[in-house]
Amino acid sequence: MGETKMDKYKRDLLMISSITIQQITCPYDPLDSWELSMRNVYSTFKQKIKQRQRIMTMVYAYYVGELINLSNTPREKWLEFVQLRQIREEYHYYLGITRIYKLFKSNVNQIYQTSHLSYRILLDMKSHDYRELVRYHLSFSELTFDEL
Repeated sequence: MGETKMDKYKRDLLMISSITIQQITCPYDPLDSWELSMRNVYSTFKQKIKQRQRIMTMVYAYYVGELINLSNTPREKWLEFVQLRQIREEYHYYLGITRIYKLFKSNVNQIYQTSHLSYRILLDMKSHDYRELVRYHLSFSELTFDEL
């Protein structure tokens, strides 16, 4: 029987290979204001989407998600940001960003190891498939090396 798309996505969460893409350090300065950091990281995220850079789009989406989650009221803070920036289809971005952040929160560097997952795939994924992927990832990230 052939490998399903979900099997490929799950394998992406386990892959360990030599990284060919230059990893970035955190793209914002914690000493900068939240608004400045968010504006800069979100702007780069949008550039990476336009440039069709799959991995870097996910990396910057992750950091936008991290900034959103630094707030005491993440959803409200995001809505304030999108109102000021007049961002249309804000929920579309919010969903994709938060899905990437939640999925890779335990190991952002795993994004660089992916071969199949993308911002668009995670955004378009049905909720039950996304939850299955998160559960799968958590089941492996909770194992210790002794258990492997």
